[in-house]
Amino acid sequence: SVMSAEKTDGVLSRSMFAGVKLVELLTSLFCMCTVIISMEIVVTCFVAYSVFFNPIIVSSGLFLYVFVLMISGWMGFFFGVLTAVLSTTKVGGMYAITGLSLSQFLLSGAVWPVEGQPEFLRLFSQFIPMRLLGNTMNNVALKGWSLSHPSIIMGISTTLVYTILLVLLLIILGKYKKQWWVIQK
Repeated sequence: SVMSAEKTDGVLSRSMFAGVKLVELLTSLFCMCTVIISMEIVVTCFVAYSVFFNPIIVSSGLFLYVFVLMISGWMGFFFGVLTAVLSTTKVGGMYAITGLSLSQFLLSGAVWPVEGQPEFLRLFSQFIPMRLLGNTMNNVALKGWSLSHPSIIMGISTTLVYTILLVLLLIILGKYKKQWWVIQK
């Protein structure tokens, strides 16, 4: 939303005109996002596991658990930047993010159990990043599985592939769509 707001308000085009490189802007936003994600992880894990005493098996899984949460946040950041690049208005970007996030949330098993889904949706929902991350986090926290387990390797590697694909898509759009930070009127 920060990128969309700066794009529609013209702040990005003025910054680019002043000499700020796009890589510098994205790096600063990424660093800021990483700090925010880190604070969210600390607060959320403290509340979930210290205040409410949710079970967690802390063998080697705490670092892995935090790493999975960081990957999730980074994937969300790159998806938000991609949405800001492709949308021309704030409302269009918010519709895209809300629609895709809500559909992932519903199909990942968070609201509607995967076992109750029709077969064609169940096949599709196996590859949704939110479901992969949720299963990986459950397996690490509740079952105590480490990075040597095939399910954990598959969940993390698939999520990393999704994140890398988003970054590559942003790089390709940056090469072919010149001045994507400027809204043409």
